[in-house]
Amino acid sequence: MKIIKTFLLIISLNCFSQTGKIEYNIKSIKKDKLDNPMLKGVIKEWNQMSCTLSYNGQKSFFKLNKSIPLNNYYYGISKVIAEVYTGWYQDLELKEAIFNKDILGDTYQVILKRLQGWEITEETKEIEGYTCYKAVRKELNETSRAKKDSYLTFVAWFTPEISVPYGPVGNGGLPGLILRLERPNLVAFTATKITLNKKEYKMPLPKKGKKITMKERSKLMLKSRLVTPD
Repeated sequence: MKIIKTFLLIISLNCFSQTGKIEYNIKSIKKDKLDNPMLKGVIKEWNQMSCTLSYNGQKSFFKLNKSIPLNNYYYGISKVIAEVYTGWYQDLELKEAIFNKDILGDTYQVILKRLQGWEITEETKEIEGYTCYKAVRKELNETSRAKKDSYLTFVAWFTPEISVPYGPVGNGGLPGLILRLERPNLVAFTATKITLNKKEYKMPLPKKGKKITMKERSKLMLKSRLVTPD
């Protein structure tokens, strides 16, 4: 295990001057309650969705590609569950995953720490011809209304052969590109097309705004629902 970690550390020290675009599909990996009508509708929406990750130097941007919803209601739910309701920015220097949210006329930068806290294992699999290592991370669910803390689990399969630390929905910070990201018993993003370039991309940047946590975002959104027009 020490040899693997050392090998990955050496790779992680490479210069991230490479640029690229990765296309991912979205598929359900749900194992139970498959007869639920809402889940069936959500899975159908996921099956016709795709996302694109673009990266350039120290930054990346992940977004849902345009598609025609099969059902607007299920489409909205599917985006929320898969966390593709917004574009995700990654900033390696700040070690932050960022997305913008407009609430009550103000623009905020919602910040998540999704570029750290990974446990790398020795387990491997091949994806699109690349050898990938498995890493697992747990994240406090700041949107949960439960009295006790609950956690979200993310499983990443990353390849040191593409030594850039990016991935879907703000996840990254690993010594290699994430080619598959799983929310166990829920949903998975898997790379289907990998384009590596030396040409510089013009990367979109998040709008300026006050930095807030997911918990603060939830409180502000609740407040916005309680505000009624004059």
